[in-house]
Amino acid sequence: MKRSLNKRIVDHLAKNHTCYILITCNSAEADGNMQVEMTYEGDPALAACLLQGAQNMIDEQVSAALLS
Repeated sequence: MKRSLNKRIVDHLAKNHTCYILITCNSAEADGNMQVEMTYEGDPALAACLLQGAQNMIDEQVSAALLS
């Protein structure tokens, strides 16, 4: 089921977006390790800009949460 859901998501993203990044993770294991997977489609430079922009947004949200 996970594979079919991921395929549906990727198919939807590919039809509707010039570039996308999909990052998923499983719950952490007892030793703290976490399986993280990332896929992207589109121009690698644009994907890098998307990641950088997303990281900036997350950093701002974390900073705001720490200050409140």
